[in-house]
Amino acid sequence: MKTILILSLFLLSSCTLKPKEYDAPADLIPQDSMVLIMHDMSIMESYIHQKYVQLERYALLMRKSGDSLLGDFGVSRARYETSVEYYGKNPKLFTQIYDSVLVKLEGGKVNTSPHEALEQYR
Repeated sequence: MKTILILSLFLLSSCTLKPKEYDAPADLIPQDSMVLIMHDMSIMESYIHQKYVQLERYALLMRKSGDSLLGDFGVSRARYETSVEYYGKNPKLFTQIYDSVLVKLEGGKVNTSPHEALEQYR
């Protein structure tokens, strides 16, 4: 019985799961452009959220304003959503983008990342 348990633990520990890798879409928005877009989207969303309390108006205005903002960057909604989906499946890349957005929102101040800040309290 002990041998079976040890053998089972050995097999489980030797079979590490490798994270699945996803192919980047052909029209992927580059990381630096994604930072700029997400920065502006965050500011826009914050403004709209403060100004409009009604969920229906908020959602409609966010959609229209988001499409307009993406148009300013020359990006379609479909391309943006595909890029967000790709980066969302690649947490390291998405974290890099999001950390850059936070630094940009803070006016370029370099503080600890949210992840490092959370680690301080654990």
